Amino acid sequence: MKISIIAFTDNGMEIAYKLFDSLSKDELNDVNFTRCGKGALSAWSEEHFSHSDALVFIGAIGIALRAIAPYIKTKTKDPAVVVVDELGQFSIPILSGHIGGANELAIKISEILNAIPVITTATDINNVFAIDTWAKRQGLKILNPECIKLVSSKLLKGEEIHIKTDYEIK
Repeated sequence: MKISIIAFTDNGMEIAYKLFDSLSKDELNDVNFTRCGKGALSAWSEEHFSHSDALVFIGAIGIALRAIAPYIKTKTKDPAVVVVDELGQFSIPILSGHIGGANELAIKISEILNAIPVITTATDINNVFAIDTWAKRQGLKILNPECIKLVSSKLLKGEEIHIKTDYEIK
């Protein structure tokens, strides 16, 4: 997973170093980090949003939202985006929680920093099967992502869903 981290303060940079050291130990991760200079956030966001699997902002959620807003397209293509407060107390996935892996990354970051993961997706907090997470783990492509919320809604209500496939379901 290509993970790009950006920080804005000295405290943020300490957290970035810690995340870099820990996340880089996994050979599957390609981790980079930078300190944001004046006027550099827009260019950084544009470059890394399209070339990274995950973005980690160490700072305020508002800063992260404004930085990524122009580039958000679809839940099946956008990278995971996680925000960590500059004291490292909270790890908050704000985009692509399931398909992009932001929820999983936020939990991993919270373990590294001994922080609290703030997961808000309904299926996760209600311990309900998430069809998009399952599809990702199966290596499947979601052909009709607009139906994810319909399936999740049924499952959250305790209703049954039916899946038709020509392939074995694990």
